[in-house]
Amino acid sequence: MSTGRRWAAAAAATLAITGAACGPKPVKPMLQPPMPPGVSWGRPANPAAPPAPASTGAAAVSEAALSIVPAMDARLRVGERFTGVASYYGPEEQGRETASGAVFDDRKLTAAHRTLPFGTRLRVTYPATGRSVIVTINDRGPFWPYRTLDLSLAAARRIGLYDHGLGQVEMEIIGLPRPLPDGRYTVQVGWFDSSRQLRACRRLMRARAPYPVVAFHSSSGSWLRYDHDASLDAAQAIRIVEDLRAHRYPAYVVRLN
Repeated sequence: MSTGRRWAAAAAATLAITGAACGPKPVKPMLQPPMPPGVSWGRPANPAAPPAPASTGAAAVSEAALSIVPAMDARLRVGERFTGVASYYGPEEQGRETASGAVFDDRKLTAAHRTLPFGTRLRVTYPATGRSVIVTINDRGPFWPYRTLDLSLAAARRIGLYDHGLGQVEMEIIGLPRPLPDGRYTVQVGWFDSSRQLRACRRLMRARAPYPVVAFHSSSGSWLRYDHDASLDAAQAIRIVEDLRAHRYPAYVVRLN
């Protein structure tokens, strides 16, 4: 996905949450915290996909479920395994620049992850079909609660996730860039359809870190993140995200490298 849009867009996957009757059960939507008017955890990229139900309270959502940091430096070693929900994105981003600078090609076996270093190789297994694929991380996302990985269209088809749009997967790190760079992080928030709420969140972000806060705008809404030149360590980024979420803003830790 293009650098600007991937950093700015909240829902990157082309989601067709259909789940045929003879196939595996679709992932059950989890409760999401209520957002102030004008703020959202994001919307499905596919208008036919049903939105997740509103929560009766923020306490219904655990930090683990919201995946603040699905994989940080302490877990970066070959052989490390973790699980999460994967979605996919494809033709609408064909030819755009990804967050790593590579041109997105939905025919290649790539994926987007918020915190794994660019160049990380993952073996992704979809238990519903028993099929696996090896992908390379070259993009950032997904910016939607409870989701850990955005697969390219080709990768989703390889394991059968394309047929369901969304599914629980098992991931194993099988390769890391060498030398492994020290993690540099930022915080992304959004999206907003209220300029008042966007301004309020921007003030809060500026109070938490002495960096410029950049706004991205599109016909769908607006997003905020610290300027690309800002570099937070992991602990600082996590604290800011936890604080923003306590104020009911949809915030994510995102690795810059």
